[in-house]
Amino acid sequence: MRTPPKSPYHLPPEPQNWRQSDWPEVSVSVVTYNQHNLIGRALDSILAQQVNFSWEIVVGDDCSTDGTREILLDYQSRYPDIIRLLLYDHRLPGTPGRRNNMLNPMACRGRYTALLDGDDYWVDPNKLQRQYDTMERYPELSISLHDTRCEEVNERGELLEPPLLRSHSSRTPRRATGFYPHEHFCADRNIRVHTSSFFFRTRIFGNWPPDMEEVVAADHYFFLLISQRGPAYYEDRVASVNERQPCSLTNSDHYLSEERKLRHLQDMRLYRTRFPATRLTDSYSAFAARLAKEVLFSAIRSGRLHRIPFLLAYLAGEPRGLRRMVRRRLEKASFR
Repeated sequence: MRTPPKSPYHLPPEPQNWRQSDWPEVSVSVVTYNQHNLIGRALDSILAQQVNFSWEIVVGDDCSTDGTREILLDYQSRYPDIIRLLLYDHRLPGTPGRRNNMLNPMACRGRYTALLDGDDYWVDPNKLQRQYDTMERYPELSISLHDTRCEEVNERGELLEPPLLRSHSSRTPRRATGFYPHEHFCADRNIRVHTSSFFFRTRIFGNWPPDMEEVVAADHYFFLLISQRGPAYYEDRVASVNERQPCSLTNSDHYLSEERKLRHLQDMRLYRTRFPATRLTDSYSAFAARLAKEVLFSAIRSGRLHRIPFLLAYLAGEPRGLRRMVRRRLEKASFR
């Protein structure tokens, strides 16, 4: 390995009394909701890990009603020294699943925390050990990452896409194994890393920023927060699978809705404020302009006039020809 690049940010020191003798070295944070047919696979893939350190699995269930909770209780009865459960008696408020995603890592006691959603799973039994060894070898690192195989299945569980989609898209180039600074990930809105590969120092994020509850792409936002605190190490090695099913959030109508696109636009402003390095690339502004155009034309068709001034502000930097076309569309539009 080469030496990690220097970062202008610094990891906070580990408090002397932060570690307790009965606390594990590594925590695995698992969040789930109504995944009775998938959660067992996720837990089995974690329990198959071969490690030489103490560890725990912390599972947060957002009040499942399909039998997921009963499966979790069964696993805990079989692995009481490893599995801890956070079981809520009502669905947490706000964006679906967001509070669970925020509260669960805060309950982790390990020096390091790894993430895994209940519908994803790990395929390399040495994943945790490899990442742990890397983080121990390079104390300046904030996070360790690896490649993820992305699959989409139908209602019958049949694979719909080729078996290996590198980091969400077969069109994106593969990232080489090595060290990467925060600015590298800010250069492209598609950071091409998945949460199932996250292995980070627990102490670096502390309390969640208030805007974490509101952003659309919380995983993306969370990753940039972590990578601000030090370089990341990425390994071009598939160690996890991200499975998208018809019921997945990313396949839902809400995920593709106009309201969600508007929230994405608001996120772009937040990114430019909190992560200055995103201002150095056209990737974020181009994405915002594309979303603004889509929502603008939808607003014209449906007569939602109150959205148009907000959207036109995003198009101010677009080519003059596009602005003329938009004005003509507005002049011809008949609003209900």
